[in-house]
Amino acid sequence: MDAVAASFADAYPVRPYPAAIVGSTNGALTHLAAAMQIPWLPATVLVPVARVADADRPDLALDFGRRVVPRLLDGNPDVALHQMHDAAQDELMVARMTYFRTKWATLPDAYARFLAARLSPGAPVIIADDRSQWPVVRVGSRHVFQNGGRGGLTPDQYQQRGHGPSGHDDDVGHRRAPGRRRSGFGPPASCREWRSCRLGAEPAEPRAVSIPRCRRDPCPSPYPLPAIAYALVVGFRPVSAEPTSISDVFER
Repeated sequence: MDAVAASFADAYPVRPYPAAIVGSTNGALTHLAAAMQIPWLPATVLVPVARVADADRPDLALDFGRRVVPRLLDGNPDVALHQMHDAAQDELMVARMTYFRTKWATLPDAYARFLAARLSPGAPVIIADDRSQWPVVRVGSRHVFQNGGRGGLTPDQYQQRGHGPSGHDDDVGHRRAPGRRRSGFGPPASCREWRSCRLGAEPAEPRAVSIPRCRRDPCPSPYPLPAIAYALVVGFRPVSAEPTSISDVFER
């Protein structure tokens, strides 16, 4: 993953920058960074992994992660992994792949070198801090599994998807394709915890960003550190709701 971070930093032209955005993945903030002509350095990277399986069996996706993820994490000690499976919104995709979203727990060396070399004196490092949460299964110290995601259903609805015959609506209003059966997924409550969603940074990341020249030992930050913190609600957002993203604000 060190090479991945370097590829992101090296993609920007060699010149001074008045600011930089580091942290959670957010499409609206990438537009903001482009409009401001400043770099955006993500703290998370989506890695699609080929896997053919029943989209309605998140338990099998979890078992796959248990087998495969340790090798990835062993080779990247500064990375945590947020595995996600969404059979409601991504049914066709999760039937052919699984989503591994890697999250740096400390600022990558390539990012630290870029900030030290390219930021103008006094330029701020703006921290993107997505505080949205979703229940996950704790698989390992640096591996969590998320069943479902923001976009309509609640976490409980994902856990309680029905088992009725194919071709009929299930208990949360989804039409089953002929020949398909839902297989609800309900991990023990003791295994579930609320964590930052797949797009949020690893909890240690904001502090790591605040000390970009000191990867492991605390030291004063050489940069001002304003933050853009936000949290999106779980479930549908009414059309008449107030804007909750940067792009909504710009449209006004």
